Parts: sequence; C-alpha cells; structure tokens
Amino acid sequence: MADTWNATEIGGEDFFDGVERVAEIVGGTAGKIVATGKLVGQSLGALHRSDMIELADTATAAIQEGAAVAQTASTYAKQAANYLETHDRKQIARDFVRLVRRHPTESLAVAVAMGFIVDRMLLRRRA
Repeated sequence: MADTWNATEIGGEDFFDGVERVAEIVGGTAGKIVATGKLVGQSLGALHRSDMIELADTATAAIQEGAAVAQTASTYAKQAANYLETHDRKQIARDFVRLVRRHPTESLAVAVAMGFIVDRMLLRRRA
C-alpha cells in the first residue's frame, strides 16, 4: 500500500472540499471588492467631483490591491490542496519541518490564523 495522503485519512472529502471552498470564496470576494470599490468611487466622484476624485482613486486602488491579494490567496489554497493530494506523508512531514525551521515566526502566525478559520467554520456548522 502506498504511503500517500488520502482524503479519508485526514478528515474525509470535507477537508479538500473545504480548501477548495475557501479558495472559491476568496476569489469571489475579490470580485465583489472590486465592484464595490468602483461603485464607491463613482458615488464619491459624483457627489463632490472636484474635491473627491483623488480620494476615490486612492480608495479604488486600495480595493483593487486587496482584491489582488485575495486572488493570490485563492491560488495558493488551490495549490495547497493539489500538493496534499500528490505527495506522500513522509515528504509532506519533511517539507513541513523544513518550512517551520526556516520560518518559525511566520509558521506560528499561520497556525494562529488557521485556528481562527477552523474555529469560525466549526461555529458556523453548529448554528
């Protein structure tokens, strides 16, 4: 028997569905952020065009930058799901240990963020 990750061994299909769902939500949110930014920019420009153009441009740029970050996060989430399906346990464990040793502070920050996300997902299921 091959020593590979299998969806049923690490939480069932729900795990991979969850990762893909997060990626889709982040990607969808990026589009909504851009649309909202454009609407806000248009509204501000229409109300006080002479005074608000610079503010509207700045807000739109910030929202577009946020959307780009969300899109990047979506891409990384999809890549992570693919990585888990295509690598064996030993390789994943070695890569994980190497990553944590190289970046201990960032690893801790990611662990805290993932704990928050999992907590939110569990709370949502209970409701």
